[in-house]
Amino acid sequence: YISGSAGVMGLTVYYPRQSLEDVKPYPFTFYVNGLGDGYMLQSIVNCTLLNSYKGIGACVQESTPHEMMTVENVKGTVLSVGAEVYNQADVGTWKDLSFSPDYWANAPKEFSPPDRAALAEYTKQNAIGLKLGDLEWTQFAHIRLSDFQTGIHIVSGKRIQFAGSIYDARITDCG
Repeated sequence: YISGSAGVMGLTVYYPRQSLEDVKPYPFTFYVNGLGDGYMLQSIVNCTLLNSYKGIGACVQESTPHEMMTVENVKGTVLSVGAEVYNQADVGTWKDLSFSPDYWANAPKEFSPPDRAALAEYTKQNAIGLKLGDLEWTQFAHIRLSDFQTGIHIVSGKRIQFAGSIYDARITDCG
């Protein structure tokens, strides 16, 4: 969990027991629950997810809100969802976000990279780039999503509808 006024910076995350032949439903790599002191100012910056099942989550299970989350320069390959985020009570900033099969497929061999075509086929059948709910004025800029069943899925929120902005989104080869 990432609590309030906390964050992660400069991490590369790899799951050694994850494989394309036996996909394991791990929890979110980075998760904000918005509880207590965890309510405000979380950051995820300069991180790479090589083979996450779920990348970034915020208030997916909880009815609590979070506020002013920053996600910047995050890239990687995800097998279920790149980010699933709900119930943000004030402006968040997400920029330079890229999810694609390329990151794991092109990783050095010690990270057991699968064949890119097989990986893209899997994510096109099983994964969503971004699943966004009730985010108040969250700004998304310079978003790159490739080879997903759905690139961006905006869903009903817990309090309001999505009230953010998306600028310079490049969504390719998605269903």
